[in-house]
Amino acid sequence: MHDDSAVSPQIIAFAGLPGTGKSTLAEALARVSRTPVFAGDWLMGALKPYRVFDGMEDATYFALYDGLVESLAARQLMLGQSAITDSVINDETAERWGRAAGEHGGELRVIECVCSDIGLHRRRVEGRKRNIPNWHEIDWAHVEHMRATFPALTVERLTVDAVEPVEANLAKVRDYLAAPKRNLQQVLLAAQCLRTDVRRTAGRRAGAAERGRHDSGRMGLADGIYGFHRKHRTLLRP
Repeated sequence: MHDDSAVSPQIIAFAGLPGTGKSTLAEALARVSRTPVFAGDWLMGALKPYRVFDGMEDATYFALYDGLVESLAARQLMLGQSAITDSVINDETAERWGRAAGEHGGELRVIECVCSDIGLHRRRVEGRKRNIPNWHEIDWAHVEHMRATFPALTVERLTVDAVEPVEANLAKVRDYLAAPKRNLQQVLLAAQCLRTDVRRTAGRRAGAAERGRHDSGRMGLADGIYGFHRKHRTLLRP
């Protein structure tokens, strides 16, 4: 991860629409973990004075945007170090970055930032000042355009909501990054399957009091596994 206890370095990709808190969380994690963060807009802002975007098609622009961030992140992995990215990505980009991370002995972790309160989201966009050299601020119309342009992510990821406090979301992110990826998938899947099975069984046998007590006990076990894993992810490190 991003500290000395890590088994392998990570590309920690913060994704989501503008105004959902990507930069805030990426920079907060960078400070506490002392991991470099590469933001697409800052890179493009550095290029803008040289007029490299003049007449550039959208497909080429986005390929350049993703390629610059990917190149810097891959370089960090080559040094055995993690990298944080702050950009808008789609499934195709995430899958490519995951392969690139694997080639350098690392792994990709995606954190999707959302804002479930549309009014709050719009206020965040219209009230923010990023002060990125040579780069523009955006408006709500731009966000809506990007919402239509970029399909929702379906890759494995952690989703955090900007309606929650930054500190709470940062804690979720750090827990997610601390959990070994394989164990995280296996334990969560096992607990979720057990909870689903219990609900089905309880529905078929709702009239049997003794069976209901048995099902309740199994549900408690499933919830206990699920809750313990979420609270103590670092204990599951191989």
